[in-house]
Amino acid sequence: MSKNTSSEYVKLISSDKFEFIIKRDIALFSGTIKNMLSSPGQFMESEQNTIHFRDIKYGFQQLIINSILQYLMFQIILVHF
Repeated sequence: MSKNTSSEYVKLISSDKFEFIIKRDIALFSGTIKNMLSSPGQFMESEQNTIHFRDIKYGFQQLIINSILQYLMFQIILVHF
């Protein structure tokens, strides 16, 4: 992923190296992810458009991130419909 902070996509990587590439506007529905991507100079993620979830280590890491993404999509549906 390029180091362009206005990139349309963001890459989320679980601790077991599973990668999710999602639209940036979807990722920004999470306050934590939004802070990581929108704080210039404070987080490396804001420059690389890549977030590593190293702290999720309890097995089935990709399923946990997948559930988070499903929740974000649900939030978008609620807002737009």
